[in-house]
Amino acid sequence: NSVMKKITIATTLALCFLLVLSIGASNAATPWKVSGNYFEGCNCDIPCPCNVGGMPTQGFCRVMGNWHIVYGFYGDIKLDGINISLLLDISGDGKATVATYISDNAKPEQVEAIKNIVKMVVGPMTKKDLGTKLVPITFGMSGDTYTWTIPNILEMKSTLVRDMPDVPGIFAPFYNQAKSDVYKYKDYGLEWDFSGKNSGQGRLLLPPAKPSD
Repeated sequence: NSVMKKITIATTLALCFLLVLSIGASNAATPWKVSGNYFEGCNCDIPCPCNVGGMPTQGFCRVMGNWHIVYGFYGDIKLDGINISLLLDISGDGKATVATYISDNAKPEQVEAIKNIVKMVVGPMTKKDLGTKLVPITFGMSGDTYTWTIPNILEMKSTLVRDMPDVPGIFAPFYNQAKSDVYKYKDYGLEWDFSGKNSGQGRLLLPPAKPSD
């Protein structure tokens, strides 16, 4: 029933969160780290209840998480200056359809490294992988506003909401509460417009560590 589906989604999100937290202590053969700027948009009302253990506003999650890597590596492969958009379309069964977009300045070995990182982070909750595309990605940051553009695919603009508290994050230690002034996506037969809905901004930091690390 619908209640059980919502519980399944919430449980899956919690397990994903715990997975990410455990990555740093895992026995992964290749050491890795990414840090920089992160912001996301989703279809939930503000504030997103998922970040505090609640149910998604609409009973499903359609998240676009954007990574601007300032410093990163996967083994000996440097990942500085690469942008990534990670689509997670989490349906009623609690599993996710995933798509990855990598900025077209990435070299082949960097693309493979990022694929491996994404698999570690979201692999256990992935039902269907739509694939990986190399695309031009533009990230902008001005005061309280973040912008992110993939031509003909994604347009996002996120503005900080200053009178609301921060919440624990998954891809960042904390998300600063924000609003999606624009969140429009069209690709793989999907078309979303969640402008006016929830957004979060924060410091990208994976595997998780203390913000001072």
